[in-house]
Amino acid sequence: MSTLSMFDQITVKAIKTSGINDIYKYTKDQQFIYIKYYFVSELGESIKPNLSIEEASFTQLHHKHCYCLTYLKNKWTGNYDAAFFMDSVEMINGLDRYEANKRLNCLHTIARAIRAVF
Repeated sequence: MSTLSMFDQITVKAIKTSGINDIYKYTKDQQFIYIKYYFVSELGESIKPNLSIEEASFTQLHHKHCYCLTYLKNKWTGNYDAAFFMDSVEMINGLDRYEANKRLNCLHTIARAIRAVF
């Protein structure tokens, strides 16, 4: 099976609940993960998404299946062309710049990581 057809089998659906923004459910067969999208212009000392009370509750409820995909803006291109993942605990507590830099990858690598989950 080609990589493209594997990706075609993954469905993505926005979570449409009051107080929840930019959280999507990725599903393939009976497997699923939730990914919150978060965008930053630069990495501060600590990276922590501003979560609403509902998002924090959702993250805690689904902690084994919830991740934050943090996109970093490239200073030279102006595009968000690199990203890294945080797990549910890191979403709530934050992640330091050193660890974020270690995890930073191009979007192609991120897409492969999402497909590898399934």
